Amino acid sequence: RAVSQKMRSRRGVTLAELVVVLALLAIMGTMVATFTMLITTRTRASTANDAMRRDCELVEVIAARWMDTLSAADASFEAGGGIAVAALPTEPVKSYKLYCENGFLYGELPAGEDIEIHTETVTSVTFEVMETVKHEIKDYLLFCKVICRNPVSGDEVEFTYCVNSREGERRGATVETAQTSAP
Repeated sequence: RAVSQKMRSRRGVTLAELVVVLALLAIMGTMVATFTMLITTRTRASTANDAMRRDCELVEVIAARWMDTLSAADASFEAGGGIAVAALPTEPVKSYKLYCENGFLYGELPAGEDIEIHTETVTSVTFEVMETVKHEIKDYLLFCKVICRNPVSGDEVEFTYCVNSREGERRGATVETAQTSAP
């Protein structure tokens, strides 16, 4: 009797128990793989959104620097579409441009301080200028509309802001408008 009782306590794993353990391991493996894919997708999307914000802020900083430098030289500003132009009141009149082309932002400044910055996500930049006169002092507002394309999803986001020529500062809030790209 003692031998048969020892045999019963030492019995092996049944096939049903083995199948249950393997099924649980498969379910847990699937959950880990799914979770990993979800985290990877969210990380890529977050990185792409950060790149778009960084590029928009870069365009904003460059536009403010360009306006500040040229307004100190008493330039007048105008814009049309994708180009902003500052004209210095010299003989002959000298003009300096700010524009975006093929992912690069270009800014022409006096004394050879030209700007050439590569952006990862910017697809277009358009400018508009509004001139105001207060107490016989001209002031210009440069409105910038930057469109960035998310490299992961292909969606476009529009950022709009305004830079003041006399104070070289940004006025107003940045407005983000999402535009889903067509499939």
